[in-house]
Amino acid sequence: LRRIIDNLVRNGLESLPPEGGAITLNLREERSPEPVIVLEVRDEGSGIAAVELERIFDDFYTTKAEGTGLGLSNVRRLVADCGATISVASAVGRGSVFTVRFPAQDEADPEPEDHTGDS
Repeated sequence: LRRIIDNLVRNGLESLPPEGGAITLNLREERSPEPVIVLEVRDEGSGIAAVELERIFDDFYTTKAEGTGLGLSNVRRLVADCGATISVASAVGRGSVFTVRFPAQDEADPEPEDHTGDS
């Protein structure tokens, strides 16, 4: 989770104009149709062109002069490893919102069992 947030916040910071701007993180629970925990990382940066949105999660894709193009592809993998999904909404000149939806355990579900091997 730390690596997901770190990469999304870093990308947002790099997209901010020289005069600055805000990065906002929001965490909430949604219950319909299945319970999920929603993490939003919103920036007031340069935004992402529609043609680029199709490729931003691809390995080695970058629009930066310096960079490996692995930040968002790593985020995609980490999100998938959590059984979560990620989406992005963006407008050039207005910023981007990355939304990660993590499956949540419903309170009515039994607690997970401890299988650490202790008897």
